[in-house]
Amino acid sequence: MEIPFEGQIKQEDFSQAYSLFHKLPKPIVIIGGGIILFIIGVFIIGLIRSPSWSALPTVIMILVLGFLGWWIFRFTRRDQWKSNEAFQNPISGIVSNQGIRMTGTNFTSEVSWELYRTYKISSDMVILYQSSFSYNVFPKSLFQSEDDWETFVELVEEKIPENKGYGGFGRIGMITVIGLVIIVIYGFIKAMID
Repeated sequence: MEIPFEGQIKQEDFSQAYSLFHKLPKPIVIIGGGIILFIIGVFIIGLIRSPSWSALPTVIMILVLGFLGWWIFRFTRRDQWKSNEAFQNPISGIVSNQGIRMTGTNFTSEVSWELYRTYKISSDMVILYQSSFSYNVFPKSLFQSEDDWETFVELVEEKIPENKGYGGFGRIGMITVIGLVIIVIYGFIKAMID
């Protein structure tokens, strides 16, 4: 079985893939949301108990850091799009039971299914990971028909193990976030007590 694909990855496709690649795991989103609500609650309770604005700089710092994280994420995504010629030129290839053969303006590659470690799938995008920071993007628009797309997705699910640990946020990222959260909560509570 061979499934041909051909086309060009648009900047919107790359942005969607980048967001999917860097999507935070649900536990982090839940923990982060809970921490934000906790901090806001402690700040409001502190204002009610003792009308003092001493914790306001901490709250402002947290909001600024959150905004900077969002801005850096957007800037990095745009910068990676501009610097990656492989994404900006047309590609074509064949998906088979053995793997994926791709050809672009400046490259030709043949990757067997065994070299892919995991994947992420959305309604119109597949990301195949070779490592935690190396991935291939396959938007639905590259495939000639709905049947080709569905067969490709089925083949991906059959040939590659689904390991939720890969993506732009691995174990080190998780440990870093938890450590930062503990430091922020400690600092915030200490500021409220003083």
